[in-house]
Amino acid sequence: MLDVVIVGAGIAGLSAGISLRRAGHKVRIYERSSMNNEVGATINITPNTARFLTQWGLDPEASGFVKAGPVHFQDPVTMEITSTESHAENGELYDAFLWYAHREDLHAILKKIATDSAGPGIPVTIHLDSSVVKYNSDLPAVHLQDGEEVRADLVVGADGIHSIACETVLGCENPPVPPNHYNSCCHFLIPAEVFENDPETKFWNENADGLVRLFTDDKNDTRLISYPCRKYVPESILEMASS
Repeated sequence: MLDVVIVGAGIAGLSAGISLRRAGHKVRIYERSSMNNEVGATINITPNTARFLTQWGLDPEASGFVKAGPVHFQDPVTMEITSTESHAENGELYDAFLWYAHREDLHAILKKIATDSAGPGIPVTIHLDSSVVKYNSDLPAVHLQDGEEVRADLVVGADGIHSIACETVLGCENPPVPPNHYNSCCHFLIPAEVFENDPETKFWNENADGLVRLFTDDKNDTRLISYPCRKYVPESILEMASS
């Protein structure tokens, strides 16, 4: 049995914790936030990921995830459907399906699977409000903001884009490099009832379970993608919007 420390309790950190727990190891996760208001928007759960989730005991339908339906490529001016792509054969091809979910829902379920007393292995322990400010790859160990040194047999850095774990492994700074071309993206949620209560947009969700709409403007190199999440907006998102 290895004593494992994971830095970061996001989707990657929790998933690593679940896998290591199921393999018979002891896992401690150190998370800098209090995890009171996990934020995010929709997320695609591809078949290769869905296979792991179902093996871990997650039921996508019971969790409120939406199974992917067809993709309609539509003219952005006329709304005409120019072509359609199907996901109907995903189950046969990949032994799993493509799902759409809200990131907050997926995160909450992973946290429960990781820490629940039910299930194989020792439940994962999550230490909140525990910022890691330094890695020591020789011991290995991590140093917390309050000065505590936490040692382990294995340290996994999963603390996001601003992690300093990579610099520790490389032995030098690893600054982000600006790309040659920039893409901008605006990601937002619209409650389903907003569409359904307006006669002009009611059609959008009619007979459209799992439907993706993709509008491409080649002239301006822009696109709009619409796909379902759940038929509600999490309270945390509403609270953030109102504040």
